[in-house]
Amino acid sequence: MIEDMKQGKINYIVAYKLDRVTCSVRDLEELIAQLELHNIYLVCDKDEFISFYDGEITEDEVYEWLQKNK
Repeated sequence: MIEDMKQGKINYIVAYKLDRVTCSVRDLEELIAQLELHNIYLVCDKDEFISFYDGEITEDEVYEWLQKNK
């Protein structure tokens, strides 16, 4: 999937819940950085979480969201 991201074959990644994507705040930060770099959205159906590739979401917002949704 990473190679598909780099080649522009993916616009969205859709997951049932964010904890199915990653359990680590650090890994999530790294993933969001890669998504932003390649202009890709991450949508989590049950968690009402959407990353924005235009930099609208901050690391603090990610951490706060993860703390509320443990």
